[in-house]
Amino acid sequence: MLNKHCAGSEGTERQYNKIQPGNTARFYDNAMLKGISMLYAVICNDKPESLDLRMKTRPDHVAFLTDLNDRGILKMAGPFLDDNDKPCGSLVIIEANSKQSAREIAAGDPYAKAGLFAAVDIRPYTWTFNNPET
Repeated sequence: MLNKHCAGSEGTERQYNKIQPGNTARFYDNAMLKGISMLYAVICNDKPESLDLRMKTRPDHVAFLTDLNDRGILKMAGPFLDDNDKPCGSLVIIEANSKQSAREIAAGDPYAKAGLFAAVDIRPYTWTFNNPET
């Protein structure tokens, strides 16, 4: 694989891999190299027995998401529910210029800062059906 470098939105150099033709991830790397933003799914699973922490931190979390929404970064968000219909995680879809930028945005979430999550997975996302922007 070849390595490519490009300047990120903050002026820092970022490294991206050139994916072999036929690989679906090629689209994502090409978008990054051209400076095109894309969507990322931030999939968060709460630590066990952490509902109190979630509820205590929720006002700051909602304010954080409201700010992302106002800036056009947030596309959708909501909690996962357990078998008792209690929140146990989050799905947040954001627009970012790179996976690293998506990680930085996710790290700024008050839930993440409070240590609520047992795991966070960030994946490139393509909104295929019912996308309001298409």
